[in-house]
Amino acid sequence: MTTPVKKKLKATKIRYLGKTSDVYKIWIGNFFLTMITLGIYRFWGKTRLRKYVANHLELNSERFEYLGTGKELFLGFLKIIPIYLVVMLPFILLPESMKMMIMPLFYILVFYIIHVAVYSALRYRVNRLSWSGIRGIMRGSAWAYGKTGLMRTFLNVITLGYKIPESDIILYGKRIDEMSFGNIPFKFAGNAKNLIRINIITILLAPFTLFFSRIWYQAALQKEFMRGTSLDNFRFKSMFSGLDLLKHVFINLLIFVFTLGLGTPIIMQRNLQFFVRNLIIGGDIDTSKVIQEAKQNPGSAEGLDDLFDLDTGLI
Repeated sequence: MTTPVKKKLKATKIRYLGKTSDVYKIWIGNFFLTMITLGIYRFWGKTRLRKYVANHLELNSERFEYLGTGKELFLGFLKIIPIYLVVMLPFILLPESMKMMIMPLFYILVFYIIHVAVYSALRYRVNRLSWSGIRGIMRGSAWAYGKTGLMRTFLNVITLGYKIPESDIILYGKRIDEMSFGNIPFKFAGNAKNLIRINIITILLAPFTLFFSRIWYQAALQKEFMRGTSLDNFRFKSMFSGLDLLKHVFINLLIFVFTLGLGTPIIMQRNLQFFVRNLIIGGDIDTSKVIQEAKQNPGSAEGLDDLFDLDTGLI
């Protein structure tokens, strides 16, 4: 009886073809227009930058396309203003003595809303990203994700960080398992056990390394994220080490400090180039088998995400 030969998957790389000079022009234009409009243009500015980045990402000679609009972001932001008021009004109206009493409740609510914001923002962006004429789809409840995120944060704290790998894998899996490309679902099978050792070592070293040791955990976490993610016969692999990530982060920090923030577009470019350079995709998708669902609920615009200034998207 012959042993079947395991077929080697074709290796593919995403290419990023954007130019730093172009990103600088968009970034500077967005900065001044946002100032002139008292912050309102920022929603259109974000969209303009995302469209540029997506349109300069290439896979198998096909460019990605970002279909979101500034109007959607602006309306999404307006929708969550009542939530912001509900959270903040007690601290505006109550006396100082009572504010201290409800402070723990305030932090619990904030952590919950941040998790909700991260999920809703990702869902919005996935649903507006297209490749080869087929759009990404992400469903799921941001509010349910927020509840899980809050519980995992609590477990991370009371276990002094021991549960961090388990929490990271669970939360990432909840996001990935709700995504699909057309009618083909993403699947996630990451294993937190692969991260326990590096997590403990880097936590113990954190006080002596100004927490830079945790960069090695982040590199290992990214590898596990990619190793556990699949799409049909597509497999993903992250190639950077902890030392690679440390060098990258350190240079970004130097650029930001010595340019007084004016080097931000350079940092954006470096982050994108670093990501695509270190991502390998194995396999191929027969797009003729992919069916774009005619009707989908794209999710609301990322108002919560914008309010808390969380950066969870392409840039």
